[in-house]
Amino acid sequence: MNHWVLVDTSAVYALVSSTDQFHTDAHRTLDKLIEERAIIFITNYVLVEFQALAIPRLGFETVRNFIEWSRGLFYIRWINMETHWQAWQLMQERWPRLSFVDATTIVVARALQCTVFTFDNDFRQEGLPVLP
Repeated sequence: MNHWVLVDTSAVYALVSSTDQFHTDAHRTLDKLIEERAIIFITNYVLVEFQALAIPRLGFETVRNFIEWSRGLFYIRWINMETHWQAWQLMQERWPRLSFVDATTIVVARALQCTVFTFDNDFRQEGLPVLP
């Protein structure tokens, strides 16, 4: 049975950056998800946050190559207006611990009852199942 996994910015960055402390764990986790035929998806907000973080640090070509490579692997979950405003409310309740993008990920993960692939403890603190 396929299970759904939502990818967080911290996991994407760890996959791409060979100097990230979680790089090896990220690849090990992704390989396992692929082997299990998990349905792996990412939100458009996480993609934007990742690109804003990674391009200045890793360069445009590195990020472009990853986005092209992951195109057939990650489904994109587009944040709609309702999710956007639910996340805005959640972020305000958890400020300053929780970022807006993390709040959108939490709202989506709860709605879909899925696991979050992350190295950020905020998701575990919110009671969500996480990988690794």
